[in-house]
Amino acid sequence: MSAADGLRSITREGYARLQAQLDELVTARRSELASRLRDARDGGGGPDANSDHAEALEAHALLERRIAGLRQTLALVKVIVPDADGTAGIGAYVRLRMPSGAALRLQLVGTAEADPGQGRISIGSPVGQAILGRRHGDVVDVQAPGGTHRVEILEIESAGALAA
Repeated sequence: MSAADGLRSITREGYARLQAQLDELVTARRSELASRLRDARDGGGGPDANSDHAEALEAHALLERRIAGLRQTLALVKVIVPDADGTAGIGAYVRLRMPSGAALRLQLVGTAEADPGQGRISIGSPVGQAILGRRHGDVVDVQAPGGTHRVEILEIESAGALAA
């Protein structure tokens, strides 16, 4: 897989999360904002004279940009079925020993679904790049803005193996 292919890749679960988010924005949020915009317009005056109207228009523009962005992302990504070959690839859960000695469990994902706060790291991140394609027991050097850090791969679980 080329680097560009990997960056456009997404897990089945990630695709479903983005699709659910899009569905929520198109149905519930659009309806809420349409109602808010009607109420603001009924309050009288154009956006220049009515701050509620101006805020509703701005919120609507932001919503439409987010919807367009999600649609574009979903159109361009490729859903990856994780390999169960024991290597760290998209969709795999990887347990790492960090330089501090702490163990950390992460899922490798494409950039479209990365969410470090939820333990999903992009294969384009320094850690993701360093562990992609590696195996259990490998020790890798992670090139990060703060310097080079040595990380040990303690375990790799294929997302496909977890679903079975």
